[in-house]
Amino acid sequence: MPLRICLGSLAAVLSAPLAMAAPPLGACPAGTALASFDLDVVGEEGAKSPLRSAARLDTGTVLRYTPREVFGSKSEDAEVALISIPTTPTGVLGVLEEHKATEAGEWFIPSRAAAVALVYAPQGLKLGKVTELMRRDPELIPQLATYAEKSAQTEMLMETVSAWERAGSSQSLQAALSGFSSRYGLALPALNRTATTDQQALTLMQALHPALSAFDPLSPSPASRLQQSGSLAAAVAGLFFGSPVGLATAGGAMFLNMRSMLFPGSEFRSALAQQMGEATVLCAKREAAKSRTKIVYLWAWKIQGAPPPRLEGLPYRANLGSPVLTVPLKGSHFENVRAVRTQREGTEVEFLPSPPTLSLKLPPEVKKGDKLDLRIEVEDFPAPIVVPGAIELLDPRPVVASVEPSMPTDLPVQLQAGELPANAFIAATIRTSGAGALPTMHLECTDPQLTLRKLSIRPGEPGGAARLRAVSAGEWFLSFEPGAVGQPPCEVAVRVETGDGLSDPVPAGHLVRLPRIGKFSLTRELVGEATYSGWLEGEELQSIARTGWDGEKGVDVSGPPLPVAQDGSRQRLKIAMPWPPPAPHAALYVWLRGEERGRRSAVSY
Repeated sequence: MPLRICLGSLAAVLSAPLAMAAPPLGACPAGTALASFDLDVVGEEGAKSPLRSAARLDTGTVLRYTPREVFGSKSEDAEVALISIPTTPTGVLGVLEEHKATEAGEWFIPSRAAAVALVYAPQGLKLGKVTELMRRDPELIPQLATYAEKSAQTEMLMETVSAWERAGSSQSLQAALSGFSSRYGLALPALNRTATTDQQALTLMQALHPALSAFDPLSPSPASRLQQSGSLAAAVAGLFFGSPVGLATAGGAMFLNMRSMLFPGSEFRSALAQQMGEATVLCAKREAAKSRTKIVYLWAWKIQGAPPPRLEGLPYRANLGSPVLTVPLKGSHFENVRAVRTQREGTEVEFLPSPPTLSLKLPPEVKKGDKLDLRIEVEDFPAPIVVPGAIELLDPRPVVASVEPSMPTDLPVQLQAGELPANAFIAATIRTSGAGALPTMHLECTDPQLTLRKLSIRPGEPGGAARLRAVSAGEWFLSFEPGAVGQPPCEVAVRVETGDGLSDPVPAGHLVRLPRIGKFSLTRELVGEATYSGWLEGEELQSIARTGWDGEKGVDVSGPPLPVAQDGSRQRLKIAMPWPPPAPHAALYVWLRGEERGRRSAVSY
């Protein structure tokens, strides 16, 4: 009998499963390790590359699963299956066959994939019901795609933080996160260095999952209370495994549907994968033992593919008042946009890729204050990207109907049509529509390189270079010095701005700098046939090229003006004039440089 007992014990030992393999040290920053494996894309002639490095998964691509270790007392029961999420709503959602988690296997991608999800069931999986689930719930396609994207982002965030923690203090955490921000186009907030690791993790995860903004880490609910974590990477993982992130990633609704439609007594859980050398380690939340409950884990990975568009400057503001509204788009990666739609019935939207612009035809019932959501269909994304309230509708833009300048009567030299004196004050009557009672009037050069200073003024405001007064509804009286806006030959334009936008510019005239002649005299010095020398005294005389008694015939100026010693702003210019003048007290004509006709001045002989 003792011998039979010993032999029986030996037989029991020999027939028992091998001792459970221990997970790699530090494999999962939080939770527990379920299994380690390789998931590779098989290329031509059997060449393999990790799934995480794949930029595309085209139709017919082979994914090879190679187990390394399965951690659990009943590893022989564990099974895996693969879900292939298509890049378009019309693509094939592939639910690929299950097989033992301890055995190698291959899956063929049925349609170009935006993401894949690995289903890991420690206690086995009934694939037929998964297929039924997908048929009855098409919303799982965008839910799975979102879950895959957020899972990939969370994993990369954990790896970035873990690498920083291992490196010590060689660089700041903010610097370490800059590469992550650039890769995913996410602006991560600055972290408070005095905050706990859990608080810092929540700040980072709220940037990845905006739905977490309402999460209260001090909540008395055990399901949502944060656990104290030893490292920032562990705190990030703990948040993802918790129920709040399940809702944030669309996983909440997805898991509820999968649990109710698979088999009774099962529960789905989030899983993340961490790289340990060449192996992928599947990590999940540590579970307390539950009788009659089968846990099924879901890990998903977003294929790199084409980057989604990044919209900046939201919301875009569009003015009503025209049959077709044009909305310029700001941001990047618009080259991957296939189409854009909106939730407003009766709206026609056309996306123009270069430059990225939306052309909108709106139904007649729209009004100021309405906001339009955009649904952007993007290459390699199975569901549209929804941007809530992306466009805000405004009243029609204000309009500058006319600008009528009024010139002073004592200018030293005659102006031509369309000119504004750069060195004198003028007035202008401006008529507008849709400007309201307190618009802002802008004066600037149409050529920005000639602008010295953009003048902006509102009615009644004091100003040294400009003053604006209301005359009547939509009519304004403006006085200003054109030379304060720009330098010749600047074309000064008027624009009016309200809360509904900025009007198109309307030209008021182009600048010319007129000479100021204070004194004109002739001498007895004969410098040519019937031509005598003379002198002009004043300011800005360097612009004079010729002088004469009419606008047709003139004599060239021989040299530049001379400064007056007692007054640095005054000049003396030597000229030559024919003799005799055509009439007593004949007016002096001057030619400005580059002009073919002379201008009548205010001085005479």
